[in-house]
Amino acid sequence: MQSFLQIVLSELTKNKVNLSDCIFILPNKRAGLFLKEALSYTIEKSVFSPDILPIDDFITSLSGLSKISNTELLFEFYSVYKLNTKKKEQNNFEDFIKWANILLNDFDDIDRELADSDAVFNYLQAINDIDHWSLGEDKTSIVKNYISFFKDIKVYYSQLSSQLLNKSKGYQGLIYKEAINNLESYISSNNKKLHVFLGFNALYKSESIIIQELLQSEMAKIFWDIDEMNINSEYNSSGYYINQYITTWPYYNSNKIDIISN
Repeated sequence: MQSFLQIVLSELTKNKVNLSDCIFILPNKRAGLFLKEALSYTIEKSVFSPDILPIDDFITSLSGLSKISNTELLFEFYSVYKLNTKKKEQNNFEDFIKWANILLNDFDDIDRELADSDAVFNYLQAINDIDHWSLGEDKTSIVKNYISFFKDIKVYYSQLSSQLLNKSKGYQGLIYKEAINNLESYISSNNKKLHVFLGFNALYKSESIIIQELLQSEMAKIFWDIDEMNINSEYNSSGYYINQYITTWPYYNSNKIDIISN
């Protein structure tokens, strides 16, 4: 029985696609190793191997940024925090990192999902204002500082993003967000390559937009790994996201859905 990857390669070959001219994009590096093995049985040794990239690496190259290490990111954030926090209210670095990592994860999610950061932070601030409204005039200094902190988050986010972009660096979410800004330019200068997306299920909004734009530009194909019986099924959670994409992406209004069922 052929694997999902073997069937995809057979389909591409059958349709006269030159595999050497493809960029294969997968969810992670491990999936890339399986694809290399499948390709070894398909491509002649004298033929150039295609590019095989995990999606993080592909989007990083698209963004023009380099990924910052977690340690360096914490120091960058701490410098932003100190610049925008009164000295008497500042945490030392040891106390800072106790909450900074959580906030950085939130920044990452906001950017990957292309959320309206102002709306998100205003919403969080409103919730905290309501939570402490009942305290009236008797708010303690701790509570006042806590409310002030939520007002400052928006500033931390904005200035950290600007500081990193000025250095051509980014955490993963910022990289994804910047890749969207560079997408039009990338499409115009790479329109001879076929981007083949394989093995994806749940996608971040930024990933979804990138894939859809490449599909609409006739620069990509995406093969879904899902059993026929699970298409449009309300009772199988494993196909939930794929069903959402094949029913809502405008590309599929006039194009074939490439589904591989084993």
